[in-house]
Amino acid sequence: PGDKAELTLKKIDGSILSIMLAKDKIESTENNIMGFVLTGEKNIGYISLPGFYTDWGNNTPQGCANDLARALIKLKKEKIEGLILDLRFNGGGSMEEAIDLTGIFIDAGPVVLTKSLDQTIITHKDLNRGVIFDGALIILVNRMSASASEVVAGALQDYNRALIIGGETYGKATAQIIVPLAVSSTSFDNDNFLKVTAERLYRITGKTNQRRGVRPDIIMPDILDIYSDKEAENFNSLLPDSTLKKTYYTPRPSIKIDVLRQRSEKRIGESKLFNELLASGNLIAQPIPLNINSFSAYMNHLLQMNEKTESNSKSAPQSFRVSANKYDNSLLQVDAYRKEINNQSLSEIEHSIYIEEAYKIMLDYIALLKK
Repeated sequence: PGDKAELTLKKIDGSILSIMLAKDKIESTENNIMGFVLTGEKNIGYISLPGFYTDWGNNTPQGCANDLARALIKLKKEKIEGLILDLRFNGGGSMEEAIDLTGIFIDAGPVVLTKSLDQTIITHKDLNRGVIFDGALIILVNRMSASASEVVAGALQDYNRALIIGGETYGKATAQIIVPLAVSSTSFDNDNFLKVTAERLYRITGKTNQRRGVRPDIIMPDILDIYSDKEAENFNSLLPDSTLKKTYYTPRPSIKIDVLRQRSEKRIGESKLFNELLASGNLIAQPIPLNINSFSAYMNHLLQMNEKTESNSKSAPQSFRVSANKYDNSLLQVDAYRKEINNQSLSEIEHSIYIEEAYKIMLDYIALLKK
C-alpha cells in the first residue's frame, strides 16, 4: 500500500496523458448492504440485499444477517413506519444466513425443512427470541430471486409476516455440496470438482418451491418473465414433491390482500411507464427477423422504445425523496468513494418504477394494518 506507478498514455488525437496510480485497498461494493429512507407521505425504509454471503474464515461469522440488522437499526432511528427489503436478482448463498435473516422479523420458530440423501428431515429454526423490526414489511422479488431468497420470502409469507410483491421467483429448492475428485486413494485432483445435490428444501408448510418458485401476493409485470429461464426449464432439475413432517409455528393474522392487489393492478394498468415496459417486452418476445434490413428496423425500434422509457422514467413524478440515513450521511462526507456508490444507488432507486409502486403499496398496506 502506498506504492505508486505512473502510466503515460498516447490518446487517439496524438496528445500525451500521464496518470499517477496509487496502490491501496478499496472496499468491494458487490455485497454492500445500504439502507435508505424514502420520505414522502410516510417514512419508509429501503434495503437491497444482493446475496446471502457469510465470512467462512471467521470463528464468529459476520454475514449478511448481521449487516442487515445494523442497517435496520440505523433506519429505525429515522422513525420508519415500514420496510421494503429488495431481494430481486438475489441468487441465494448461505442457508444459515437466510435463517438468521428471517429471524430478524419473526419470533423464534421454524424457517425451513431439509431432506438429506438418507431421507432424514430436519427442521431448521430461528432460536433467538424477539424481533429487530415488527413493522409493515414488503419483500420485492423477481425471476432471478432464487434458493436462499426463496427460503426467506416463503417463510415470511407463511408466517403472514411480509407482503411479497414482484414476479414469480426462480424455483430452486435444493442444496448442493462441492466434492473434489479423487486421483487415487490418498490424493485428490485440485483442478476438478463435482457439484452434488445433497438436500431438498421445503417450506414450513411441507410444500416445496422446487420448479414452482414463490408466488407473490401482488404480481408486477416484469420483462424478465419473457426471456429469463427458471429451474423448471432445466431438463435435469428435480421434480417437486412435498413432506408430511409436522412443524408448529404461529402465523400472524392473514393479510387482506385483495384490496391491495386491486389498487396496485389499477395503478399499473394506468401507468404509462409499465405499459411502455410491457410493449418492449412484447417486442422482445417476437421472433428476431433474419433479413438484414428487417433486423436493423427491429433494433432501431427497440432502442427507441428503451430510450423513451428511460427518459420518461427520469422525468416521472415520484411519491418520495431518497436519502441515506443520518449515520451513513456523516461517513459520506469523508469518503468520496462511498459517496460515489451512494449517489449511484440513489439515482437507481429514484427512477425505479418497481420501487415507486412498492412504496405506494406500502402506504395502502400500513393504512390497512391500522384499521
